[in-house]
Amino acid sequence: MPVFATGVRSSGPDATMLKMNDTKDITADQALDHLAWLVDMGADETTGDEPVDRFAASAERLHKQQALEAAPVVAVAKSARPSRPVQPPVSTEQSVQDSRLIAASCETLDDLEQALQTFDACPLKRTASNLCYADGNRQARVMFIGEAPGRDEDIQGKPFVGRSGQLLDKMLAAIGLDRANSDASQAAFITNVIYWR
Repeated sequence: MPVFATGVRSSGPDATMLKMNDTKDITADQALDHLAWLVDMGADETTGDEPVDRFAASAERLHKQQALEAAPVVAVAKSARPSRPVQPPVSTEQSVQDSRLIAASCETLDDLEQALQTFDACPLKRTASNLCYADGNRQARVMFIGEAPGRDEDIQGKPFVGRSGQLLDKMLAAIGLDRANSDASQAAFITNVIYWR
């Protein structure tokens, strides 16, 4: 059952309020209004542990339903086991230890970037489009560290390229710095604390 967060669509006379799990008696227009409200509020995408192709999922569900309706009922033995063993997840503690060892072995920023490219213990990497490691001159005297990439950064694979990045570029220009400058004394290096969206 879909879950709607509390929200008010206040544009126009048909303002709609939907409460959590209040989905029984809503019309398609109310659901569409609520969806438009969510988009207006900036919720223009969803995230999950794995990407989902909804079109393929719908077609697959239809084929499964048709196959179930056509197939004879077969009893399944209780001792049936999965065809391959399920791998237990790596513990968070182990992931932290591994990441510390990997980071300690890096001697340059290039080494760190290469290590991040092959690092798979962060679940964010599975849903991200790109690694957003850094941008700018790696020899710069000034380094900016942001929190995490947003949508624009994930698409381009560079930190601070959206609206906040445009503002940062203007601020850098105001003090005579430029992330693209090859002169390290007039350049900036930009990275994030978290490298995947």
